[in-house]
Amino acid sequence: MTTQTEETAENGVTEKSPIWENNHVLIINAIDYLIRYNERWPNNTEIAAQSGLSRQTVSKHMAEIKKEDYFGMTAEGLEFMSSKLFAKVYERGMDGDFKCMRLAFEITAKLKKEKALVERKQDIGTK
Repeated sequence: MTTQTEETAENGVTEKSPIWENNHVLIINAIDYLIRYNERWPNNTEIAAQSGLSRQTVSKHMAEIKKEDYFGMTAEGLEFMSSKLFAKVYERGMDGDFKCMRLAFEITAKLKKEKALVERKQDIGTK
């Protein structure tokens, strides 16, 4: 059974509706802006005002994300957010912030190590 926010694709996979996905982008962008501006996590009322969505829509959306572990299911979205964050860290490092440059190198090293571990596990699994 699908909810109002879900659609079943031709391949039988349940996906979020285009409206839900659009709201998600608006909410993520609002959260990003508000964290930068206020230097803290915004509440649903602030997110609603910034995104142009109703507070009820934001509340329902946030509850659904929490309930469904949406972020856990969307590695692609997390990769996008982490790459955006990494780009900012790298940019600040290139502007002379040595702590950010060091952090960028540490992140890169850790990602390479994790990738190698995953590849090793895949190799073991195929043998």
